[in-house]
Amino acid sequence: MKLVGICVALLTIVPISARAEVGTTHEIVRVQDTTFATEPGPGSRGSTHDQDAIIERAVGETDAGVELEYDLPKEASKNERAATWQLPALILKRPDGSMQLLNEPELRARAEKWLKSAHWTREVCGHLIFTWNAFRIECDPQSAITIVRAFDLGGAQVREGALYRDSGALQGAPLVRKPGPDGGAIYSVELPVDPEQVRQQRVETDLGVAEISGKKLDRADAIKTHASERISGTITIDFEANSAGEIWRRTRLTKIEIRRPDGQTESQRSTETLESRPIPAS
Repeated sequence: MKLVGICVALLTIVPISARAEVGTTHEIVRVQDTTFATEPGPGSRGSTHDQDAIIERAVGETDAGVELEYDLPKEASKNERAATWQLPALILKRPDGSMQLLNEPELRARAEKWLKSAHWTREVCGHLIFTWNAFRIECDPQSAITIVRAFDLGGAQVREGALYRDSGALQGAPLVRKPGPDGGAIYSVELPVDPEQVRQQRVETDLGVAEISGKKLDRADAIKTHASERISGTITIDFEANSAGEIWRRTRLTKIEIRRPDGQTESQRSTETLESRPIPAS
């Protein structure tokens, strides 16, 4: 498989998610399209397209929250299932959106079996390797929550006027509501990109490339390479709710511009869409 208080006179509350109703099953599809360019001079341009999905089943409910089981779609290949040992995962999702892994011992046993089948020891944990693409070897059962988070629509935070925060943004801003199609609503917010997070991601990318290629790169040198870059951008997020108030789609548009000391400018535009699709009971 390929994060200041505001007072308003009226809040339109959106339920955490009607998908949490016990017995329901949804496929959550994640699509990400990215374009990037470097100018002026010869420059470079490119684009990427990625799509994956996860199945969410509401299997129980307690005073603490809703118990959700996450798994790969049934059409996932044998190799995909072998590599994604974190799924199926049983997660408790609390009303505030926080998550707790409920089947950690099971996942720990699966991780050991996965390492053994690959003829690896725990010394490989945390390292980057390259097969059909680059990925970091995860051995911690808690990494299941990281996977699930990537498919979380974040409905617990969505209400008109509420302060919304994004892990990649410098600060939060209030959500603005406007009418949507078919009696629904769209909740939108635009946030400034956190330049230091972008800079850190570029450092980690450089370190990862060096690790895979077998080259030596000190973290201090990687940090120095990007220290003088001027980074700006915005994150625009739209939540779409149906007429019942259920959040069924989230679109996150990120625009980043990086001005390098050599006079070149890197620009990147990335659109990530999460869409929840109900699966009828068999």
